[in-house]
This record gives sequence, structure tokens and C-alpha cells, in this order.
Amino acid sequence: MNRGRAFYRGAFLLVLIYYAWILLVRQVPTVETFYHLVDLPFHEAGHVLFRIGGEFLTILGGSLFQVIMPSIVFGHFFRRKDYFGAAVVLFWVGENFLDVSAYIGDARAMQLQLLGCEEPPCEGHDWNNILDRLGMLKWDTALARFIFGLGAILMLGSIGYGLWLFWKDWTGDEAVLRKSDRSGVQP
Repeated sequence: MNRGRAFYRGAFLLVLIYYAWILLVRQVPTVETFYHLVDLPFHEAGHVLFRIGGEFLTILGGSLFQVIMPSIVFGHFFRRKDYFGAAVVLFWVGENFLDVSAYIGDARAMQLQLLGCEEPPCEGHDWNNILDRLGMLKWDTALARFIFGLGAILMLGSIGYGLWLFWKDWTGDEAVLRKSDRSGVQP
């Protein structure tokens, strides 16, 4: 039993639960949150990294890399068998889905304040360009709801798994702890 570690994990989970409540229940747009400031550099880097694939992939690359980067971090924690760390990062992956869904849902309206655009509507709207080229612009809100749902599932699932690990840590279920935590911290 490691109540000290469990205490810190529990406190961290409370922060994630609060943040999930802000995004999923109060429905505060992700662009108005701290996480968006973390996500944005990865989004912009994606445009540069995917430039090699042509114009369409350059446009799509922002949203792709924004989701790929935290997924790589998730894979790192999971491979190390640090499942609590993986659960926390999976929350970040889910939050990125929410962030991208807001962008997708704005494809027709083009009212989001975008980087490098002084006043909406902005001509460089990634998802307006993507969905227009695919002939799917009228599906922007349906696709946004689907992506939002995936993000919500990932966020809530990560919290659920994190709570399970917290409970096992708090109660001292050593068999589970040995299997679920290879972070280098001894129970």
C-alpha cells in the first residue's frame, strides 16, 4: 500500500475530473482553455511536418499531428507499463479530439478566431478547405459531434481507469499494482 502515491494520483484525478466537467458538462469551448495553448503548437507543427505530402495533407496535418503527438506520448507510457501515466495522457488525447471537433464544427460558419487571422471569417480555415474538397462541407456538425463523442469516451475512460488504479493503490492490492505500474516507483 502506498497512500502517499495514491494521494497525489487522487489529487491529479480530481483536476482531470474538474476539467472534464468544464469541457463535457459546462461545454466551455476547448479554445478557451489552458490545454488549447498546449495543443496549438503541435497543430501548427503538423502543417510543417506534413507539407511533404502535398497541399491537402499539409492542411490536414495540423489536426492529425495534434492528435498523433499525445498518442505517441501515450504509447511511451503504456510501453513502459506506467498505466497511470498512460491514463493521464489518454485524457490529453481525448481532449485533442474535442479541440479538433470544435474546428470541424466551425467549417461552414468559420467564426473561430484562428491564428494569423484578425477577424473571422478566415480564408485559411483548415476544415472548411478539407471538407469542401471532399464534398462533405454539409456534414461538418455531424462529423464534429462524432469526433467530440470519441474524445469524450477517451477522456471518461481514462478517468475511470485512473480511478481504478487509484483505488487499487489506496487499498493496497499488490497483485494489481505489480501488473499495472512499472513507473519505477515502488508500492
